[in-house]
Amino acid sequence: MKRDLALLLAALGPLASVIALRPNRPEQADLLEYGLKVAPEGLTVDRMPGIGRARKYHEKFNFKVTNQTNAEYLGSAATCQLFDISVLPSTTDSTPIWQWSSEQAFCQAVTSVHIPSGKIWERTVTWTFTAAAVKDGKYKAVARFIPSGGTAVTEFVIRSVH
Repeated sequence: MKRDLALLLAALGPLASVIALRPNRPEQADLLEYGLKVAPEGLTVDRMPGIGRARKYHEKFNFKVTNQTNAEYLGSAATCQLFDISVLPSTTDSTPIWQWSSEQAFCQAVTSVHIPSGKIWERTVTWTFTAAAVKDGKYKAVARFIPSGGTAVTEFVIRSVH
């Protein structure tokens, strides 16, 4: 077993030293606080067909990872993708109806993440859709911080104009 690990590390060469310098530390990940906000929280869409193109609606998601400890957080991700946000009906854990990463391309390099003590790592993304693309109902957004695996969830409502 040790021999297999040594062979693997030798094959990885310089990459192994990068991974060794910036390991994911589960004990650090447990000390991070995750928050996700959506705006607007209750969106009203007009489902009446009009002339021209379908109107586009927007939900903005703000994902924060806070290091409230007195030590810095050092972590890494296997690629340049450090987070993801998915939207799905709140009553199920089925396939997301939208996922931020599906519209992105990421470099294939180990990426280090450093969050100093008391600081916040933050990203904001926008989901753009038409009324025909979603049904009325309750939805949940799930944000995941890839270096630690930590998540945050928020719920919101989409309803039609009466």
